[in-house]
Order: sequence, then C-alpha cells, then structure tokens
Amino acid sequence: MIQVTANTLGEAHATCSCGHDLHSVWVSPHPKHKRRKFWYGVFWGVSGGRPDRIVWACRLCGDQLAESTDPTLLVRYRHE
Repeated sequence: MIQVTANTLGEAHATCSCGHDLHSVWVSPHPKHKRRKFWYGVFWGVSGGRPDRIVWACRLCGDQLAESTDPTLLVRYRHE
C-alpha cells in the first residue's frame, strides 16, 4: 500500500492482485473513522465529521492499494 497526497494522487501507480489500478472503476475510496466517532453516530445521531484517513480498495479482490491522511483528500472523499 502506498501513501498518496492531493498532489501525487494523479500520477500514483499501484495495482491490486487482480490487475486494477487507482484509476479503475473497480477501485473506490473508503473513509475510515476511529471507533469513537462511529459510536457518536450510533448513540447520538451525530456524524463523525471528517474521516481520519482514506483507503482506496479494489471492490473485486479487496486489496488495499493506497491510503492518505492529506487534509485536502479527507474533505474531498468524506462522503464516499
């Protein structure tokens, strides 16, 4: 798994075991929150807000290709 930022996301090259790269339709970003933020939503109906990191994973094989903690990408992909 590689680390990406808003500047390096366009030219990042990572592939999963079934051959898809970051620009494939089978790879999608998934926001990851800490467990504490998850429980805010369960008990009080409050959104956890901005995620702690974004992970790009293949929807066919489940491999994680890249992750980011860049604030620009966290805002862009917070509702994916």
